[in-house]
Amino acid sequence: MLTRSGKAAAVTAVLLAAGAWWWNYEELAAIAAAIAGALVAALWAARTPSKLTITRFVPDPRVARGDPVNVEYRIANRRRRRSAPVTIIDRAEPAPVTPGTEAPTVTAPVEPVEVRVNVPAIERFNRVDVVGRIPTSRRGLFKVGPWELERVDPMGLAAGRVTSDVSSTVIVHPRVYTLGGPYGDMHSLEEEAHVRRARSDPL
Repeated sequence: MLTRSGKAAAVTAVLLAAGAWWWNYEELAAIAAAIAGALVAALWAARTPSKLTITRFVPDPRVARGDPVNVEYRIANRRRRRSAPVTIIDRAEPAPVTPGTEAPTVTAPVEPVEVRVNVPAIERFNRVDVVGRIPTSRRGLFKVGPWELERVDPMGLAAGRVTSDVSSTVIVHPRVYTLGGPYGDMHSLEEEAHVRRARSDPL
């Protein structure tokens, strides 16, 4: 797809082509053709499959509400040349729950939460580790992923995305507070009870 710069270039090319036809101005037609060629090249470059190898890992499948879900990515460049910068787009949304299970689920519609993780250029036969943090505001069972890899051509005119088939499940449980009393510190409610009763939380 075209970026904002690409759309502006496309509109410019159309206007130049119209002006060339109206005034019979060959120079405008040549400029319009050059811009159109640049757009075609940008679309082709953005849609070229990436050779990067990406491994994703969710270290903590259970987090307290309000804490981010940390997602770790390891990106390896196995090519003989330096890779271009890319962006990993990951998201979290309520996971479908099988009827009859005790897994927590959200009780109101929730829009997917999306996070963008920038990956710098990687030298040949090298790798980098980056971390994405997906915020949480409701408790329940959430599906993290699948992630997408976005590439923008060197001219910034077009962007292409490749979707993975990797997803994970994360439980967002209520935050547990420690209360002080005459018999020492104690939890306000046990964490396991929180998870089992998450279905009745109106949020």
